[in-house]
Amino acid sequence: MPSPTLAEDVQLAAGVIAARSRGDLGGAEQLLGAFDSDAARARAFWMLAELALGLVRTQTGQTMDELVRELALIVEVSEDRGGSR
Repeated sequence: MPSPTLAEDVQLAAGVIAARSRGDLGGAEQLLGAFDSDAARARAFWMLAELALGLVRTQTGQTMDELVRELALIVEVSEDRGGSR
């Protein structure tokens, strides 16, 4: 069986986020286990993050640096409050 393409892995990563957002933690875990390797999973989530930030940048007019700074602040506040896992 051929290995999945990056596009397929990115779709799988998006499925993980969608499942988690609707409260389907079992489904999210199952999808996470479907990646061929940790490296494939990391590449897929990296690409998904870049695509999502690009969409936000297009909508807001912010630079990527501005978005990353804002995201870092949100992560910091989330960790201070106990974060969600």
